[in-house]
Amino acid sequence: MEKAPVAIERPGKCRIVIDTCADLSPEVAATLDVDILGFPYILDGEEFTDDIWTSITPKEFYDKLRAGSKASTSAVSLGRYIEFFTQCAEEGTPTVYL
Repeated sequence: MEKAPVAIERPGKCRIVIDTCADLSPEVAATLDVDILGFPYILDGEEFTDDIWTSITPKEFYDKLRAGSKASTSAVSLGRYIEFFTQCAEEGTPTVYL
C-alpha cells in the first residue's frame, strides 16, 4: 500500500499560482514570487507550452501566423494540474490558484 505524502509546515508562506492567461511578464511574476502554469498551444502540428515569450518572441510568433502557420490552444491537462498540486501538497505550503 502506498503511503500518503507527508506535509511539511511552512508558517507564514502561501504559494500563489496563476496560468499564462493572467498575462503577467516573467519579471513581474518573479518579483511577486508567483508560479505560472503555461497553457499548451499547437503551432503547425507541434505542441509547445506558453512560456510568456521566453522561447519565441511575439514578433516571431505573429510572423509565423502571417506566413500561414496554423495555431490552436488547449487547456492545461488534468495530469499537469494533479502533478503540480500534488507537489504543492507534499511541500506543505498553502496554495492559491487564481
